[in-house]
Amino acid sequence: MATKQHLQGEQWGVMNETGSYPGSAWLWLYTFWYQIPPFNSSGNADILVLAVMIILTAALTLMPFIPGLRSIPRKSRIYRLIWREHYQNLEKT
Repeated sequence: MATKQHLQGEQWGVMNETGSYPGSAWLWLYTFWYQIPPFNSSGNADILVLAVMIILTAALTLMPFIPGLRSIPRKSRIYRLIWREHYQNLEKT
């Protein structure tokens, strides 16, 4: 059964798993960075990608606590596009 599913160990990679869907789709964000020129020609690409992902994760995690960033949705009023049906129904009642 393991031979049929290519799980004997002679094939390496992140897609070496049982079944073909959904695969390792959660890795797309990490593998994306390896395609960009500063990273794809660097000998330290792994550490650079890791550093970028740590910075992006920290920015996303800390966004509610950073005064300038947390007010962007309110100032841009983009929430009006998302909630416009709700506001239309609210005005009718």
